[in-house]
Amino acid sequence: MQKNSPFEGAGLIGLTEIFKTFEPCAYYLPELRLIIVATKDCSYTAEWISRWSEIHWQNYQPWYAPWKKGVGFSVYCPHDLGLSGDMPVTAVLDRVLREDPNACGRHRNLLYRLAKLLTVRISE
Repeated sequence: MQKNSPFEGAGLIGLTEIFKTFEPCAYYLPELRLIIVATKDCSYTAEWISRWSEIHWQNYQPWYAPWKKGVGFSVYCPHDLGLSGDMPVTAVLDRVLREDPNACGRHRNLLYRLAKLLTVRISE
């Protein structure tokens, strides 16, 4: 009796299909009511901006770069805000800032720049 292989009929897969390039993205975690934006695939350190949001700073930078590079952020998005469906992340930031004008702290422009052209699906 011959066993069937679990890979039977799988076909060949090229390395380009396995190791795709990273693309900026945004995810909604319904259990935490949190939107996470990632613009670079790297390790980062999270820094709280306010009770609404945190920014993600890249851990490693060239020796000649005295600045920190923001590579993502997360923002709290409770059901009370009335957001659902596919939404631009900038619209979510607009709504959060209407609720609390200091939600992004002094990093408001950076968060909007990181969120540019990204959409997120908010569901329960």
